[in-house]
Amino acid sequence: DDDTTAALLKLLGPIGGPAIGLVTLRWLIRASWPCSNAPIVFNSVLMLCDKTHDLERGLQVYDMMKDQGAKPDSFTFNLLISICRMRGEYAKAFEIFKELQDTEGAVANSFTYATLIEACNFRKGGHCDKALYAFKCLLDAGIDPPDFIKTELLSTIENGMRRLHLEGALKVFEGLEKVGMSNNTRAYNAVLQACARAG
Repeated sequence: DDDTTAALLKLLGPIGGPAIGLVTLRWLIRASWPCSNAPIVFNSVLMLCDKTHDLERGLQVYDMMKDQGAKPDSFTFNLLISICRMRGEYAKAFEIFKELQDTEGAVANSFTYATLIEACNFRKGGHCDKALYAFKCLLDAGIDPPDFIKTELLSTIENGMRRLHLEGALKVFEGLEKVGMSNNTRAYNAVLQACARAG
């Protein structure tokens, strides 16, 4: 059954990682295995991709999943976004997030939004606009943001503002105001540093 097949893939994972997972998936599909279109089976291979940050194979699994008519679920999308985060592929992460939003039955949760924001701050990238967009989506979904997500957002903003001129920093600060995150020392300090750079 689905659970047994997924468990088998997890057992094979330590032997060959995502590569063996993909080979096994292709074999199941060619053999018309009854659960070759079960999301849990594909998600098991995506978990292997997540552990090794293998985005290329992760996307291959996702394409195979759709080709087989297996409907991606929230866990599928969270795994893909997580892989993107670990590779710094924030733009791809938001593409996948858009597909999540367009998929009936798939719902973003706190992990989804936290991972999107972390992807924006990979190696202190500080992609402020995208991070603010993810945080706004979280609020629009009616989720009370945990402190660790607020902290990650502010860290992203700080890193981003370090590379912005005053006008850009003020625009980001306005974005923080819109999501109710401007009234804190870290936000003010980031703007003050931009002012100092502007002379």
